[in-house]
Amino acid sequence: MAGPPFPVALSGGGGVGISHGFSARMAHLMLYRQHQIELFGYYRGLMSFYSDWVETFVRPSVRLD
Repeated sequence: MAGPPFPVALSGGGGVGISHGFSARMAHLMLYRQHQIELFGYYRGLMSFYSDWVETFVRPSVRLD
């Protein structure tokens, strides 16, 4: 059985909802990206998103030391 649900703020108005699994990860990702855009501006926020996306293809899946 999965652990207990945790509250995730889904609106800027202080509302709190309950999210699980994939939907919680997507809610966190959207909040993170929104925060980046507010900090860095629209263009640099989107460039940060794009660079993270490109990095998933370029970075090796196994660390070779």
